[in-house]
Amino acid sequence: MAYKRRPHPEFSWSHSRNLTFTDCQRKYYYQYYQSHNGWEWKAPYLQKLTYRLKKLTNIPMLVGALIHTEIAADITQQQNGFAPRSSADLITATLTAFEAALDDAQQHKKEWEKRPSKHTMLHSVYYADGPSSEAIALAKDRIESSLFGYLNSQTLADLQSDPKPTVKHIDTLDTFKVNNSTIYGVPDLHYRRSDGTHIIVDWKTGGAAETVQAQLLTYALYVQSQDPTSINSPFVGRVEYISQATHQDVVLSQADIDAQSTVIQASIAEMKEKLHDPQRNIAKAMKHFPLKADTSACHTCPFYQLDQTEIGK
Repeated sequence: MAYKRRPHPEFSWSHSRNLTFTDCQRKYYYQYYQSHNGWEWKAPYLQKLTYRLKKLTNIPMLVGALIHTEIAADITQQQNGFAPRSSADLITATLTAFEAALDDAQQHKKEWEKRPSKHTMLHSVYYADGPSSEAIALAKDRIESSLFGYLNSQTLADLQSDPKPTVKHIDTLDTFKVNNSTIYGVPDLHYRRSDGTHIIVDWKTGGAAETVQAQLLTYALYVQSQDPTSINSPFVGRVEYISQATHQDVVLSQADIDAQSTVIQASIAEMKEKLHDPQRNIAKAMKHFPLKADTSACHTCPFYQLDQTEIGK
């Protein structure tokens, strides 16, 4: 498909976008507005810089992304009739990808600056001397514990013991509509058990998050948008804390799922109050997007370079 240039970004909503908006509106402005079209060769310097910074990642995020990729590939392979991969195979593949990403970040900074979407760049490499040996060792431990946790998860046991589970979605990028607004919200895994219960799974390689139920409810809205016959069926949201080999099941009532649609619409309304032109999704000036009140952790933000002077005051 040919590239179609858009002078302004299209508006959409997601759980992660909402978290950014409520945490730091300056970061939100950089992430969703100032970075737009920064990938173009002739873009202004500040736009290109903001886009590059948007593409920074860190060790926990990198590890999480690599693990999600391997789990999705393994479940897809099982759905195609193959046996589950061994722990050694999963761990080796993920560690190999992790080492390659580290090498890319440390050896190809100039290439990343030219084509940031084609290379990995770590926050610790860009802003400092790279990840410590301790951080790398902890990341490798997290990879091993998470993949062992996945292989011993309640979800994998369900899929292997249920006489006829139906896997519906495996970590695919998709959207749905809430009151004509585009919503991103596809679960890591969604399957229907033979008893008719829909299970929505979120793999977590870190600790518990306060907003996880809202995330699961958004995923349920997506499922029901794709299959209206599932409305009023039993729904269970499952958070698999695979690095800790534990899980949490949450019953998602139809009333709560419906209420999440109202929550999303209220969030969208707040976001659109920050727009100069809501029809074209043109944001107001940056001064309308303040830094968060507590700037003590701003040095960990990918956009720290843009606000160093203001933070230091």
